[in-house]
Amino acid sequence: MIQNIQIQLNEHLYLKDPMQSELGKAMLQKSVELIYELGFEEFTFKKLSTAIPTTEATIYRYFENKHRLLQYLTNWYWSAMTIEYTYLTNNMQQAEQAINTGIELIIHPTKFMPQHPMLSVEKLFGIIINESNKSYLTTSIDEDNQLKLFKPYKDFCNILAASFLKYAPKFSFAHSLASTCVESILHQCYFMQHLPSLTDCKSNTGAKGLQTFIKNLIFNTLDKNK
Repeated sequence: MIQNIQIQLNEHLYLKDPMQSELGKAMLQKSVELIYELGFEEFTFKKLSTAIPTTEATIYRYFENKHRLLQYLTNWYWSAMTIEYTYLTNNMQQAEQAINTGIELIIHPTKFMPQHPMLSVEKLFGIIINESNKSYLTTSIDEDNQLKLFKPYKDFCNILAASFLKYAPKFSFAHSLASTCVESILHQCYFMQHLPSLTDCKSNTGAKGLQTFIKNLIFNTLDKNK
């Protein structure tokens, strides 16, 4: 679905729109590869400029700093996820089916979005698991929020919450459950990779176990509040 859609992102994320030039697109593609391989802390514009290649000064003409670049990538990811979830559930009549689809999409994004001509969904998902919290756990979060830099993530949580409310219209905490669901999946995926004693979802069968855990969490909660 996303292969043929041009995603428009918040203009406050960049100084110059990277999607409007071949260099900018190469910059995004290579930054995904480097952040995925090196981690956000070790990633620098100097390393990015060497890998493209271009000058470090040129990259700064596109992004104020690497934090804004990370926010750009997370915004792109959640925008794509919202588009995909809307598309997948557009004609679904049963709320339970829409909820199950949402859970599966979060856990297995590459199953529904297997490839994109420029950005690797698989590597972006790895960045979301390992690095996305760093895009908002900062002292500038309130200012960034006023600029609506977290809107794509909120949009995805909102549409997931709408599925919860369709299933259980009287439920008072749909948005809390939606954000808890998304964050729990990301944290459990991280724990499976790095801190396995904090999860019962093990690496060899983790995705299946995680899906069962999240379904139980959601439907046990919703069924008690119908």
